[in-house]
Amino acid sequence: PLVTVDELETTHCPNYMQRFLQGDMTEEENRNVGFPWSPAGVDRALSSVGGTLAAARVAVTGQWAAHVAGGTHHAFYDRGEGFCVFSDMAVAAIVVKTTFQKSKNRIWTWSYRQGERIPPIWQLCIIGFVSLPRILSISSFSKLVWTYCKKIVLDAWI
Repeated sequence: PLVTVDELETTHCPNYMQRFLQGDMTEEENRNVGFPWSPAGVDRALSSVGGTLAAARVAVTGQWAAHVAGGTHHAFYDRGEGFCVFSDMAVAAIVVKTTFQKSKNRIWTWSYRQGERIPPIWQLCIIGFVSLPRILSISSFSKLVWTYCKKIVLDAWI
């Protein structure tokens, strides 16, 4: 399923979203995302977030759920980065929290190669761009290939 614009607006800058959806991003913005803009790229970004949100809606009922095509957690509030246009996990956490009035959410990112430690969108949320009370984000990385520590947070080596 595709995420809706209303669902994306819970987490991302409306101006950035519209520029991406309409193909009005600069060369530098596209370079930061990691791939050129295309209508197929828009569908991919919307379905990546939509799939994670669908899995979250299943998980909130008490069942296990995952979305293996998700994990686009390198996006910021107002820009994409690292092949991530939007932050699927942040959107899912916020939509589930507001829709289902859940008191706790847990997000676990798993990256064998590398990672940003705290996904950038969570950093923006922490400093007040988006209110995310009681959402725990845990990141796991392979110690074999991620040999230096950028930030000390709640992480687990695998």
